[in-house]
Amino acid sequence: MSLSMGRAGATEPAFGKPEDASDVSPYPGVRVTADGNYLVGYLTEARVADGGIFYPITSSTQMGELYQQAFAEGKLSAFGESKLAVEAEGEHAAQGGAIAYSVCGRRVVNFTSGQGLVYGIEQYYHAPGKLSTMVVEVAARALTKHALNVHCGHDDIYAALDVGWIMLFGKDAQQTADQALIIRRVTEKALTPGINIMDGFLTSHLERSFYRPEAALIREFLGAPDDVIECPTSAQRELFGPTRRRVPQMIDLKNPTLLGPVQNQEHYMNGVIARRDNFIEPILGFLEEAYDEFADLTGRRYGLISSYKIEGADTVFVSLGSAAENIEAAVDYLEAERGVRAGSIHLNVIRPFPETAVVEALRSRKRVIVLERTDEPLAGDNPMARDIRTALTKALTRPVPPGIPAISLEEMPRLFAGSYGLGSRDFRPEGILGAYEYSQGQRDRDPAAFDRRLGNDHYRQERRRGDRPARQPLCRAGRPERRVGTAARGGSRQLEPEVRLGEERRAHFLLPGGGTRENPGQLRPPTRQRRSLLRPQGVHPHQSAGRPGRGWSAGDGIGRGAG
Repeated sequence: MSLSMGRAGATEPAFGKPEDASDVSPYPGVRVTADGNYLVGYLTEARVADGGIFYPITSSTQMGELYQQAFAEGKLSAFGESKLAVEAEGEHAAQGGAIAYSVCGRRVVNFTSGQGLVYGIEQYYHAPGKLSTMVVEVAARALTKHALNVHCGHDDIYAALDVGWIMLFGKDAQQTADQALIIRRVTEKALTPGINIMDGFLTSHLERSFYRPEAALIREFLGAPDDVIECPTSAQRELFGPTRRRVPQMIDLKNPTLLGPVQNQEHYMNGVIARRDNFIEPILGFLEEAYDEFADLTGRRYGLISSYKIEGADTVFVSLGSAAENIEAAVDYLEAERGVRAGSIHLNVIRPFPETAVVEALRSRKRVIVLERTDEPLAGDNPMARDIRTALTKALTRPVPPGIPAISLEEMPRLFAGSYGLGSRDFRPEGILGAYEYSQGQRDRDPAAFDRRLGNDHYRQERRRGDRPARQPLCRAGRPERRVGTAARGGSRQLEPEVRLGEERRAHFLLPGGGTRENPGQLRPPTRQRRSLLRPQGVHPHQSAGRPGRGWSAGDGIGRGAG
């Protein structure tokens, strides 16, 4: 096993790397301790993008601040270029400015989340048609409904599912930072902008040991914005000729182009439909190529979906973001303690939806449990469950649509769909075990129950004056400590994935009211907890000076302060 040195000289497994990555990969990464915002904003995007145009909003604020810090420090990109950092007057203006700068031939990034994403969503629709290649980094957050919540939810990114952008989701900060490079590579090849997503707070503010990309990796994997490349599709060759600039200058005073015209009935639909086969359909192939090349260079392999122990598993969970780690721990528990095989699938790509990969992974399973961090009560299913049902239904159709594998009715799994963790509500292993038991018929099944909430006490309670509420089966499934017995309750603390900070196996956080609370496993502090014990005294959370492994290293770039 490949080992890396942590704090106080302790050895620990290299997080986010295959065991043999350091032996065979030319760019295994440089070890750092960082949270998701720092790894993505300061150690990745600030070394890639020519310009950052953004507006601060929790929980992505730090990414913009850190990009601005790199600008103030005079840090150059990995290509030796200076950068532009603009804090606009709001998220709508930031997104409009970012798109405009990107169609001038620049690599551009915006950072947003929650209300900020939907506030600027009007701007998203026109960017693909103008061949923008920009990237938006999102720390996913719940949207204000009956109350304001600034914590994790997938409402914001689900609201942007169909704006025509490529969308990738990271299970942890390492994957999110890696996919910042992968999505950039693909946006510039497909001439379609992208959204790169991680969970707000649960990933964006979680400190672990990661690997930042080497400057040489950035240069080799991405290439410079002004490189001349071969056009990869016939549509692009028709527009540009055999070659083009890697990041096209769509707005160029020396070569004027008509962008964003007004079109009436005869032409508007032609342009909308033409994007499907000329620009959208090649994207999944571009993503697979980029994932494969990135794996060859770094040893870190992702692909359109990531699977965990699905071989021989009759029951498979499907999820997005940090929840996958909890589910994988529960899968291990089920195998070790109960001798049953279950598996987990994480969707790394959600737009374009990877129908073929999903059908191949889920065919012949008996049960599929789709858990989502949102609730859309006016729809028949939550978004990911809808997409999965659609893909499986297409696979049953005869003739089968091109590119989708055919399955028989016997290979069609039964789908269970549920919501969890809204606004960062704790997603406990007990809830995962309860969902598994419900899918197995080990609990009473109410047809109105496990189509939705996981871990919500009051859902479908029957309240009578003077009576205690009668809980429906879903409530018990969501809180299995009331029903499962001592196995789930007693083992729940051991299900959480370990996080190693140097030789420490657990962390302590200062609580708002004073004192400490031991928080073993995942470092997911409650609201307003101070994280000062995770950094040396007197060091600002984003200060790179005097903090080994956090900033640019000497000789790792081009020129003064290069990345």
